[in-house]
Amino acid sequence: MATANGWRIGSSTHAGHTLPVLLPAEMLRHNLLAVARTGKGKSTLFLHLAQAILSETSGNHGLFVMEPHRELVEALTELIPPARKDDVVLLDVADVAYPPGINPLDATLG
Repeated sequence: MATANGWRIGSSTHAGHTLPVLLPAEMLRHNLLAVARTGKGKSTLFLHLAQAILSETSGNHGLFVMEPHRELVEALTELIPPARKDDVVLLDVADVAYPPGINPLDATLG
């Protein structure tokens, strides 16, 4: 949810006080890595961030998600606006029948 101070991505409760956790809108345009144990909300965080990016009115922002499980990717594909469906490229690196030829470390391809 957007606020004047950024995107609300959750809340923090400590010592009986609950405060909103906000991510400045500019941060949506930067890379993000979340590291935590299983069940701590990483996928939910990324789902909320994707919703924030996709809800921006300019509509010309891209989104790249690398995820080892299918649940987040399947949830994200449901958020794609109909006008942007043809812009989606989904690579399943686990598909041994059609392995994608991609080297994310090769910066020479532009």
